[in-house]
Amino acid sequence: MGILLTGQLGLLDDLVEHDGRPIRLPLGEFISTDLDLLVLGEIADHWPALRAHFGSTLLKRLTGDMLSPATDTAWEYLALVADRHPQLAQELATAVDQQPDLLTHDTVLAWYTHTHRGEAHLLRTLIDNLRPGDNGSRDVAPLLLADPLVLGLDPATVQRALHAELGPRRSGYPLPASGAFLALAAGFPDDTAVADAWEALQRERDLHGHVEVDVSVYYPLAYAAVETADFVDQVSRDSAWISSHFTNDIDPPFAQAVIRRLERDPEARTRAHAAITSTDTSDARAAQLASLNSAATALPPDVAHNLRQRLHRQQGLQLPDAVHDFVTATDVPVPALLLRILQSGTGR
Repeated sequence: MGILLTGQLGLLDDLVEHDGRPIRLPLGEFISTDLDLLVLGEIADHWPALRAHFGSTLLKRLTGDMLSPATDTAWEYLALVADRHPQLAQELATAVDQQPDLLTHDTVLAWYTHTHRGEAHLLRTLIDNLRPGDNGSRDVAPLLLADPLVLGLDPATVQRALHAELGPRRSGYPLPASGAFLALAAGFPDDTAVADAWEALQRERDLHGHVEVDVSVYYPLAYAAVETADFVDQVSRDSAWISSHFTNDIDPPFAQAVIRRLERDPEARTRAHAAITSTDTSDARAAQLASLNSAATALPPDVAHNLRQRLHRQQGLQLPDAVHDFVTATDVPVPALLLRILQSGTGR
């Protein structure tokens, strides 16, 4: 960062790794904090100077991780800031044209989608990057297709294309293992394939007492198809299961699915608000629900007032409660979570 800000790029010329290669900056090993994104932003802002100084060796110095010799891994991280400088954006566009496999990186695909909004080939490009058969493990392509209007695409055309990708078996148990099905569940919750799959899943559970479904598919399906009257109970069951298994890997698909349902379903929000303010709901449970709600939409005044009362009560305890927050995938004291919600502006 210091070298970038002072423009003394020559200081790097004689620095080498232990194996004698020129010193490198492994972007993928530090992209976890706001400070790291600041470094990436400075790289983007100084891109012409970096390219002029290092020429064709620049991407070899900017690696995705220290163990990978491939230069394309650097684009996975540079795509996050490519729009900050036109020269960097143009080089990324040229790299994608020459190496379409770069679109398998979610960050590159998201950047590409933004820059090609509404273009005729965009739908086919996204469909090709769903990678059918991977059980929906990649989130970006399905979730991009779940918002056709944001992409400048016709929703009916997107829905038909997704159905075509499902093939002849569009529902039933086991569930269709494809990104296309995940996109339908996330973006078209009223689709018949979604409803049929949920019914098949329920029948299998009733028959055998359990089901085997990847969480990246299960949660989008569950919160697309569950009846609004059962929404809060579904959240309660799932959150209890996740908390008891001591893993944060499940939080993203669960939180994303719940938040999407809350964004589109006013009645689900009303029921969640009622659960938050209920005297039968513990402070910890109310904080969990409120965190999910505030990530979807601003909380109404009566709910915010209830949270302030709960915060006051928790602050008066000698040992405040702790709770798992699904939005941030962290275990936090209840007062800290309530403060975050109220101070974020979404709890006013």
